[in-house]
Amino acid sequence: MLMTRKAAVMYGIDDIRIENLPIPDIGPDDVLVRIRSVGVCGSDIHFYKEGRIGSVVVVPPHILGHECAGEIVGIGANVKNLKIGDKVAIEPGRPCGKCELCLKGKYNLCPEMIFMSAPHPRKLDEGAFVEYSARPAHFCFPLPEHISFDEGAMVEPLAVALQALKQGKISAGQSIAILGCGPIGLAVLIAAKAYGCSPIYMTDIMDYRLNKAKTTGATEVFNVAEEDYTEKINKLTGGRGVDAVIDTTGSEKAYMGAVAIAARGSTIVLVGMSANEMALFNIGSIIDKELFIAGVFRYNNVYQQAVNLISSGIADVKQLISHRLKFENIVEAMDIVAKKRDNVVKVIIDI
Repeated sequence: MLMTRKAAVMYGIDDIRIENLPIPDIGPDDVLVRIRSVGVCGSDIHFYKEGRIGSVVVVPPHILGHECAGEIVGIGANVKNLKIGDKVAIEPGRPCGKCELCLKGKYNLCPEMIFMSAPHPRKLDEGAFVEYSARPAHFCFPLPEHISFDEGAMVEPLAVALQALKQGKISAGQSIAILGCGPIGLAVLIAAKAYGCSPIYMTDIMDYRLNKAKTTGATEVFNVAEEDYTEKINKLTGGRGVDAVIDTTGSEKAYMGAVAIAARGSTIVLVGMSANEMALFNIGSIIDKELFIAGVFRYNNVYQQAVNLISSGIADVKQLISHRLKFENIVEAMDIVAKKRDNVVKVIIDI
């Protein structure tokens, strides 16, 4: 019987070490998952390179990673809907399930939420850069046999994208602009295409990401470092603007651009976290256009939808995976993402 597991433990900025830890115990409503694939998220890089995201600070030793999928190897006494050997995508939260927000279905806003790898002032749920993890059974979503573990790890960023569309009340036939062609922006593109949105405009400052957006199905792409995308999008829409703007950059310039290209009465959805918590907006235009501003904090009740879209082939998330590295090369993987090396989009760690 296994007694230990490998884990990538963060001891400080730029300091991750692979070491052995005990296999975790599971409760009656939990399962033990052998983690097989984990995506490297931008939040992992912020914690790894800066030790924090805004006011959320890492207290070492700490284990990062939350975009994950694996195989069930242990079952709690009360678990009836899963069995040993099942492939699962893991929704990485642990809400209380009892508060007002949980009971409304908005469990992502639960004040007692414990989120995989996210520092917490009172409790901590280790991240997914481990060989084995104890997870709540009801947040483990079975994957069909034809879906790979890598695709299972990509359910998490697709869930963020679906939450953005939900928050923006976006429907078929609407025109949208997605600001930023990183992994989340491209996931929003895939989700928006699945929803039937058209046209879809995208922006970035890196040509290789813009090219990726174009091959993934964007109608038009714009390099914001070289051209005035607001003028061009407004011209393409006959001066009307788009039905929704989804920002994945967290850039103040992007916020200003979003207001400029949003149609009157439309919605701006904010996904990307800004380095400056007190970012500027063109309030006059927001009022004049009667714009709706919606935030996105993780997701709720969209994980099964994401699994279904991937399983059906409608959402091809494989095309976003640009790198796949072994667990022992995790430091190199973090460096590739942090320095945007080798035309990186999404890096998957093979646990």
